[in-house]
Amino acid sequence: MSFQRLRTDYAFAIFVLFCVVAMLGIGPFAIYRFAQGATVAGVVDALIVFSLAAGLVHVWRGGDVARASLLIVAVTTVGCVVIGRLIGLPGALWSFPAILANFLLVRRSHALLASAAVILCLVLEGSAFGSAAERLMYLAAAAVTCLFAYVFAHQTH
Repeated sequence: MSFQRLRTDYAFAIFVLFCVVAMLGIGPFAIYRFAQGATVAGVVDALIVFSLAAGLVHVWRGGDVARASLLIVAVTTVGCVVIGRLIGLPGALWSFPAILANFLLVRRSHALLASAAVILCLVLEGSAFGSAAERLMYLAAAAVTCLFAYVFAHQTH
């Protein structure tokens, strides 16, 4: 049933693809962080991967894609902020794929809210950046990414 659904249900297919790719992308970092002794960052990454896996299983078994997508967007938004706080700029850079994914997974208004939240939290908290110039460059790049993603989502809708 679910394999057929991959061909016929766009939201389901995007959700499954996002979860699988994100787990494959974040999972190795969780292992790496544990191996390097960065236990808290490893736990955060592992919790994100666990949330993605749980959402994937839920949706694969017939769960509501829209609600699962909202939960995953919330988890990745919080995860980006926390990991940016814990490991600095390399963690904050994960907000870029999260911003793009937001606009694939949920309605534009929700995606815009989550994307603005991750950008503003990282910029206002500021510990991910070495200087005010870095903070402003991140803000500009993330805002442009968010705008392009919004326009793309609007056009494809």
